[in-house]
Amino acid sequence: ADRPDYLILTHTWGDEKVTFSDMANIEAAKRKKGWVKIEGICRKARLMLIDYAWVDTYCLDKSSSAELTESIRTIG
Repeated sequence: ADRPDYLILTHTWGDEKVTFSDMANIEAAKRKKGWVKIEGICRKARLMLIDYAWVDTYCLDKSSSAELTESIRTIG
């Protein structure tokens, strides 16, 4: 499959990670400490001329068991 280049951010987030459900209220998400990490990966992607970034905590809807199962199967 033809897919674009992207950067991946995955690591220990601490107490205020930004989750998939947080992204429904972007202003509230921006107030979390973890938002600076998202800004950082986007800034790095732009510098590398990459249009996309994958942030594991908010790219997966953990409330959807089907999506979570598929992501684990794909990654593992």
